Amino acid sequence: MRKEYSKIQVSNLLRSFFIVLLILTGLYFTVVYVAFRSLIVSRLILVINLILSTIGGWYLYKYRYHTELYCDDKGFTLQIGSPERATQQWSDFSQVSLVREGYGDFIVRLYHAQGGGFIDIPVSRLKLNPSEFRFEAMRLVGAKSAGRKG
Repeated sequence: MRKEYSKIQVSNLLRSFFIVLLILTGLYFTVVYVAFRSLIVSRLILVINLILSTIGGWYLYKYRYHTELYCDDKGFTLQIGSPERATQQWSDFSQVSLVREGYGDFIVRLYHAQGGGFIDIPVSRLKLNPSEFRFEAMRLVGAKSAGRKG
């Protein structure tokens, strides 16, 4: 059975909104100052900036920060933003650990069976229980490893 985890990460969505708002506001004040040698503040421009920041922030969030995980008994696909996608098989890994990053975020780290690398699944971003997901990953990695050896 295929499972999909794709929750909205509010902190990253707000970060995207404020990045776009800061860029648009800076651009507006720069253009107005260069053109008129004065800073003109308008409520209409503020409302337009807020609307454009909402739209642009959503697209920036989806393109850069949004995290999705699709998994089943055979493997998983981890996508962070639009361009970054990793598809792996559980049988490619031999060990699983739970790692605490800064600010209390947890990741489940899967170590390649051949050595020389690992892949991180950001379970905190996906709003998953870190311990439960680690045990689920251990079960899947262990089952596939046992099947590979035997």
